[in-house]
Amino acid sequence: MCGLRIYFLCLVVASCILFGVSHATSDSICVLSDAPQQCGAFCLAALHPLYDQYSKSRQQEHSQEAMAMVKMIADSRTEQKELLTDYYLDVRELLNELAANLTSTARRDESTLQNMPNMQKLSISLLLVFFACHARVSSAATQSVCLLQDAPQQCGEFCLTVLSPMLDHIARHQDEWTSSILQANETEARLGRIEALQTAMHYRQKVLQEGLAKDIGSRLDRLESQQAALLRILTKFNRKIVPPKFELIGSRYFYIEDETRRNWTSAGSCCLQMGAQLAIIRSAEELASLKAKLNKERHYWLGITDLAREGDFRSSASGKRPNFFKWRAGQPNNFSGNQHCVDLLDGLMYDNKCEGLSYFVCQSDDDSLD
Repeated sequence: MCGLRIYFLCLVVASCILFGVSHATSDSICVLSDAPQQCGAFCLAALHPLYDQYSKSRQQEHSQEAMAMVKMIADSRTEQKELLTDYYLDVRELLNELAANLTSTARRDESTLQNMPNMQKLSISLLLVFFACHARVSSAATQSVCLLQDAPQQCGEFCLTVLSPMLDHIARHQDEWTSSILQANETEARLGRIEALQTAMHYRQKVLQEGLAKDIGSRLDRLESQQAALLRILTKFNRKIVPPKFELIGSRYFYIEDETRRNWTSAGSCCLQMGAQLAIIRSAEELASLKAKLNKERHYWLGITDLAREGDFRSSASGKRPNFFKWRAGQPNNFSGNQHCVDLLDGLMYDNKCEGLSYFVCQSDDDSLD
């Protein structure tokens, strides 16, 4: 009778324990088929609005630093997921070891029960069955159960707690990033204004240079014309001032050197020292007037030569071709290939060697100004 009472007492205790476990499980256990994956999904669901808001904000800012922080968040999320997976594997391994220990204990207890009375064996067997079932339920719960009252809320809160330092870091530096972006925009705007000013300055400089070149050109033209007019005035004035030893022959003043003979170059230098030049005869009338003053047996140098180009006789003072020539028959003949200077003999022109010695005639006016 006592054994029957013990048997019923064990049944009541086992029923109460099973009922309590079942009740506690229904109140505080959320059964999940894949706890890490689903808890991660709850976490992503809680973070999704924050992540969307953050993405929109960063897209508006167009900042590389913010994109780096988003990558950091993603990396942190991956790292947390890996940590949760490692934790799950460690717990599972511990529970497997506990189940193995319980199984070995049960086997030892079973061998002990073989030596006990039947009723005690039955009671202890029921207790062992209960503990074994409880151990399997705990093992199964560890593999597929997340002990949470509100899984979405608690998993999301867990993730937010883990990410809180990173989010605080972003919040602390948000103002700095915004200020940096504003400074960059302001700097870019200032650079744009500076470039615009430089462009305007280059344009004005170009306009001024073109205008200055035209103005300088026109001024130089005016100066040249004024200088030419002034030279003409001075020429007329100089003609009225007759150097010493010059006499009026025809319409101009000439100096006749009848004392010293010189070569053609030295004769020209002597005329220059007197403020004159070797004479250029301009007409037959002037030649006739000058011939009357010259010794018809002497040669007199004139300011005509073809040293620059054979056969092209020009004035030594102006480089122009004289308007009047009166060559002797057969002249110029450039005898021996070295006759390049012109002299006058008895009213006729000859080409002779420039190194030869002759008398010479100077004129007071400047032939280059005519």
